Amino acid sequence: MGNPWVLQVLRLPARLTVEEVGVLLGFHPDSIRYLVEAGLVKGLGATQGVQLMFATVYVRRLGNDEKWLAGATNAVRKYHRDRNAAQKSRRLRAGSGLDKCAG
Repeated sequence: MGNPWVLQVLRLPARLTVEEVGVLLGFHPDSIRYLVEAGLVKGLGATQGVQLMFATVYVRRLGNDEKWLAGATNAVRKYHRDRNAAQKSRRLRAGSGLDKCAG
């Protein structure tokens, strides 16, 4: 995450990027993108094809909500667990030849 300047300022800007939200909430930026897709975090304006921006007041509210943090953490864990299981399954099928057409 580099130098998290966002942790060193006296006053945060009104809008934050995905990376800055990740630093403040303790999630990797890719996890923030997943949380947006899952509907657990709402960005400002359009979310497709543009840089996602978030209201600082909203992000602070999420960071202070222990129930939301637990739910978001569990959602990210489930996402990674499911993704890893699917990758493992594909590797096993590829290794056994089940994905090849019987011809």
